[in-house]
Amino acid sequence: MRATMRLHALARRATSGTTPANRSNNVAFIGLGRMGYEMATNLWKKKFAGRSTGELIVCDTRQEVAMRFVEEANGKRASFVKTPRECVRHRCMLFDLSDRADLTF
Repeated sequence: MRATMRLHALARRATSGTTPANRSNNVAFIGLGRMGYEMATNLWKKKFAGRSTGELIVCDTRQEVAMRFVEEANGKRASFVKTPRECVRHRCMLFDLSDRADLTF
């Protein structure tokens, strides 16, 4: 739980001082388990497929699962990062479905 709170604090710092005009349209999705994978897929289809702005950035401790997600999206408006800290660098809105408290933020 504390790790998730640290991630959200980092996200607030990364986006502090930004206005809607210069804020990113990127969304980060952390945790592609059974439920998270389907949620990320639906989010990508409704928000990013066929659009010209923004990107869905996925992160999971199992790199092969995250890479499969990006491949299914044909690499269009979807990408993979290795750590949750990298999600914050993209100035994203975060969805954290991970149950891992030991992840390094």
